[in-house]
Amino acid sequence: MSSGELLRSEAGQFTTARNVKRPSIRLKEALLDNDLYLPLSIIIAQQRRCIVFKFGALRIERLKLIGSLYDQCQDTMVQFFTFLSNVLTTENFYHKFPSIDNLVLDIHLQVDAAFQISRSLFNINIQIQNYIDAVTVVMSPVLDFVKTLHPQRTWEEMIPQFYLTFCSLSMSNLQVPEIAYKRSIEELELEMTQIDERKELTAAKKRKEKEKIHIIIDKLKEELFKQKEHVERKKKNVCFLFAGNKTKAETITEFLRLCIFPRCLLSEIDALYCAHFIRVIYDLVTPNFSTIICYDRLIYDISYSLASCSENEAIRYGRFLESLLESVMSWHGDKNKFDKVI
Repeated sequence: MSSGELLRSEAGQFTTARNVKRPSIRLKEALLDNDLYLPLSIIIAQQRRCIVFKFGALRIERLKLIGSLYDQCQDTMVQFFTFLSNVLTTENFYHKFPSIDNLVLDIHLQVDAAFQISRSLFNINIQIQNYIDAVTVVMSPVLDFVKTLHPQRTWEEMIPQFYLTFCSLSMSNLQVPEIAYKRSIEELELEMTQIDERKELTAAKKRKEKEKIHIIIDKLKEELFKQKEHVERKKKNVCFLFAGNKTKAETITEFLRLCIFPRCLLSEIDALYCAHFIRVIYDLVTPNFSTIICYDRLIYDISYSLASCSENEAIRYGRFLESLLESVMSWHGDKNKFDKVI
């Protein structure tokens, strides 16, 4: 989930993903040939919002059913958006998907759904241009839109650049799965050594197969290097964005209310992202961020957080807390680490 495209494609060769390759291609072709991927994306996201209000006076009696339908719609939305981001080309995303402000203001999607659709679009737009200039060019219009989402007093407690950074990033922007890269490279190297044992292949065919694998290995190493550079660049950016004008307690409150709580309920990947994001802020010794206040607000009393959750949302929130507590347990077992946090 935090790897580059090449590693994900190579990992699929050793899993059951290859069994669904042909159906995936057929689904992609059906969506493209009939121009259905954009309408379906919008309808699924809109339906998730409508489910809660659809049953009118029967909402209380059918609360469990509504929660189940909401979870199914949310899971379908995440799965569909992930599928689109993996199979659609730059042209599909860049030319046909509306901008995030149109998704929210004109199509009336919720902000979390709009960001989920637009995240891949941001990355594509940045890749098209020179990276350093592209971040400013691509994200400036989005930043102007983000400032309109909340009152001015909100941005006095947490600057809008930080909110935009949190919403637009994913796990691949904060973490490099070096072990997965090394494992994939080792598997390819083993496959290359086994080619000589295949008697059915001619010498020319063996040489061609080895060259093909060698090219993939080189590309994986290059992708790993670029991923490391990208993650370091993003982490440095996050560190300078958190400072606000208010007290640490007020800043933490807005951070949890606007960033963590809405996103950690979307999917398990988002739950892990939120936990890892907090860990990154701590590791970078980010100004105006109090680890103790943040963890205290999250762990002290979770009953209010869970009261309005559906079943799957509660599971995701539990996954978020589990990942968060892994850091706490490491501090609990080491007095020196704990003293540094204090």
